[in-house]
Amino acid sequence: MQILQGSVEFLLSLGAAVFVPVIMIAAGLAVGMRAREALSAGVTLGVAFSGMTMLIGYMTDAITPAAQAMSTTVGVDLPITDGGWTTMSTISWSWPYAFLMFPLVVGINVVLILARQTETFNADLWNVWGKIFTAVAVYSITGNVGLAFVLAAVQTVFELKAGDFHQHRVEAMTGIPGVTITHRMVFIAAPMYLVDCLLRRVPGLDRSFNAADLRNRIGILAENHVLGFVLGLLFGVLARFDVAATLTLAVQAATALTLFPVISRYFMQALEPISEAISEFMRARFRDRRLYVGLDWPFLGGSNEIWIAVIWTVPVTLLYSFFLPGNGILPFAGIINICVAVGAFFASRGNIIRMIIQCTIFAPVFLWAGTAFAPFMTELANTTRAVDLAAGQSISNSSIDAPIFTYSLSHLMQVVEGNWLPWGSSWPGCCALSSTRAVSCGSATRPAPRPRQAGRPPSRPELQGPPGPAWGPRLFHHPSVPDYYLTIKRKGAPSMLEPLKKDLCEIGRRAQHDGLCKHRSGNFSVRDQESGLVAVSPAGLDRDQMSPRDVVVLDGQARVVENESGLRPSSEALMHLEVYRVRPEVVAVVHTHSVYATSFAVLGRPIPAIVYEVASLGLSRGRVPVAPYARPGTPGLAASVAQAAREADCVLLEKHGTVAVDSRGIYEAYLKAAYIEELAQLYHHSLVASGGQEPGSLTPDELGAWSYPEEISLPEGQAPR
Repeated sequence: MQILQGSVEFLLSLGAAVFVPVIMIAAGLAVGMRAREALSAGVTLGVAFSGMTMLIGYMTDAITPAAQAMSTTVGVDLPITDGGWTTMSTISWSWPYAFLMFPLVVGINVVLILARQTETFNADLWNVWGKIFTAVAVYSITGNVGLAFVLAAVQTVFELKAGDFHQHRVEAMTGIPGVTITHRMVFIAAPMYLVDCLLRRVPGLDRSFNAADLRNRIGILAENHVLGFVLGLLFGVLARFDVAATLTLAVQAATALTLFPVISRYFMQALEPISEAISEFMRARFRDRRLYVGLDWPFLGGSNEIWIAVIWTVPVTLLYSFFLPGNGILPFAGIINICVAVGAFFASRGNIIRMIIQCTIFAPVFLWAGTAFAPFMTELANTTRAVDLAAGQSISNSSIDAPIFTYSLSHLMQVVEGNWLPWGSSWPGCCALSSTRAVSCGSATRPAPRPRQAGRPPSRPELQGPPGPAWGPRLFHHPSVPDYYLTIKRKGAPSMLEPLKKDLCEIGRRAQHDGLCKHRSGNFSVRDQESGLVAVSPAGLDRDQMSPRDVVVLDGQARVVENESGLRPSSEALMHLEVYRVRPEVVAVVHTHSVYATSFAVLGRPIPAIVYEVASLGLSRGRVPVAPYARPGTPGLAASVAQAAREADCVLLEKHGTVAVDSRGIYEAYLKAAYIEELAQLYHHSLVASGGQEPGSLTPDELGAWSYPEEISLPEGQAPR
């Protein structure tokens, strides 16, 4: 037992920047990564953790004096000292039974993976202290060690389930594949999801408003360095600093907000190869399973929305602490409340305005929880001497992770007897809800709709979706094809066409970054040759936020076979299906709105084959043809594009955009879409350079005659110079 205790204490004493990379290196080697690749990824992860820790410390050191100055100005003196999470961790580890939590957490994770009850491998074992904190609270209240470990085990299960639940959001919002967050801080998102359902019903709040949207609206003022500088200035003014101190704080805040995304890139660089190796390992041995890596929150640090919400929450929390009934803690060490911002980030999908509202609503919960936990944390600190406290001094944390869940679980016996924390613990069921299934609102999972009544005609002859949320008995209908209905995936069933979905998401992001599609324009699909099913991109979702869960699977009759996120398929899905019908060999369709090619589409002007590279574009008539105009999303457009696609692999859609198809895969179809844009640029520049004179073009025979040389060699006797 002493050996186990010593080993656990040694490993965890290394800190997250060493311990988590060691776990990840071991995991990488176990799934077949080369030693140098696993080592490089692990060390890079350690660098990312260290950098994020240093940056958070830098930001905390900069903002805390301003917060102290604000409280001094108000003249408030509260009895409980805010020791932050580090003090709570130290006190938790001083519990005599703390070392037993490590094997318990690992064992539960292994059992649930083998039993197919989770797809998350939790590498964030350094934060096992969060389970110890809950156990300490339970033991202090009940005096029952067994019950303390049972409820800590319940928390462990909820963390893994929360990791499963949030994985697709993590991948969509960070772009890092195969990772998720297993920290209990995401539990606060559960009630936030409910609040967000209400907020999205408010006119104007249902629109996208993330950091990118903010930059589009206010330009340079939303750039990280400028935004940080402005926020620092505001803090300095509120704290009544002099000019020099205010400017210093402004530069410090600008530095922090500028470097957060830089550090976040190292998380992506480290985690992507490990995630891919684990995915390949799982696919090779368990074709129907994929394992996700659970981590602490810092890999989310590149999301500017989180830091905007964090900085907003500082003065809001301070203001609450001065006047909130029942509060006894003055926030200092825990003033940088990452927990509330991360929860709001997921619940509000990065919408800054809704995040700020959520943080304002839930900030009091953290103060109440910090006040409620102070008595037994102070008692344990005094008993174990883990922290030196003055006589009569109390200690707690103003940003306790998952305050509602932690309070409800640790005070379970008192809650049953009716002793509630005001407001805070009245939602214990909500925390379980977010960890096991989607909240029933917006685009979350809902029961399957009832079939449309027989003989009831559609209100419009073209493809359509009902106004408002994408729900109803007929999501997408055309008289020539049967209705399709939302199919709820059976719990625990593997996701369909997962590799094709991942490829589609990657191409969507590439099209966005390469400028072939902007905002939410364009759509993509891939057909599985074996089953004939088609994976198609969803409607109304930013490409940078699209994850495999959002991709909709249709059959050849436009019926939904799988729809994990509840989003509607692209309104032009029928165009994709019609192309597959007339070109059975095609397996991928890419529809873009690239600028130069679309300019010629607007003119209704085919692009001639003016360079030999277009030989790969399947232009049977030596040109990129134009499909005659038809209203987007209608059968007319589907028929027009399909007819043009009989002639070429690349088509211009009059007054609309481009379509590229390929029989090998979506990457090849995307390359063709990129070539169309390059060809259009060359054609445009040629016309400008020649004063509008039409350049010469290659004939179809010449395009078809080219092939790779049978032999590459110099004439005999001729040497290279």
